Amino acid sequence: MVFLHGLGAKAQDWQPVIEKLDLSKHRVVAIDLLGFGESPKPDWKEYSADDHASAVANNIKSLKVKKPIVLVGHSMGALIAARIARKYPKLVKHLVLYEIPVYADMPAQNVSDIRNRAYLKLFDTLVKNPKRTMRMWHFLGKVASSFVPVAIKPSSWIPFERSLKNTIMQDSIYKDLIKIKIPVDVIYGQYDLVVIKRTMKKLFKSSLNVKFHKVNETHRITPKTGSILNELLQENTQSNPMQ
Repeated sequence: MVFLHGLGAKAQDWQPVIEKLDLSKHRVVAIDLLGFGESPKPDWKEYSADDHASAVANNIKSLKVKKPIVLVGHSMGALIAARIARKYPKLVKHLVLYEIPVYADMPAQNVSDIRNRAYLKLFDTLVKNPKRTMRMWHFLGKVASSFVPVAIKPSSWIPFERSLKNTIMQDSIYKDLIKIKIPVDVIYGQYDLVVIKRTMKKLFKSSLNVKFHKVNETHRITPKTGSILNELLQENTQSNPMQ
């Protein structure tokens, strides 16, 4: 099982889930996405969904995993997970998408929401005003982190800004999903202000391989969501555990 964190987060954020898994039965890997945590932060990368997907795929291949994986993504990590499943179909056998941030208007899917545009406008303001954004986030501190676990630092500003602009704001998960034929579990928080449920549900409306799960959470990975994710992951891997 491979876990991908969200924007401005790190692999360690998955600890509430990992500590509940039976590591004697499952091989578990949590990856620092390109530009975050302990991963390299090249300033020449665009930090697009393809850049992130390629970096993760190369990381997984370097671990010499012999069987298809269960890929779990939180927030931006969910967008990247979907891109990986599309680009490397033999690598993934099951997707778990936790709290997907979908904001782009999608006329073909009859999705257009005023909140989508409001969020995109906010994100555009954030990426154009780095100093103001970092001051604001520092001022909000623990209040902001209790709803959205994002750390914004000068050393990771380029990965943060470009990932927000080129992965989240240029989201095309609906194009990825057309090509994905494996089982997909979509989990969303009842009190999550980041995820627009109406947009998300319309996006998956015609997907027969998708199951929805609602949890009483904000946009975070907590011990409570750790229990829920663990139960789901165990349910889907007990008959064919990872090697």
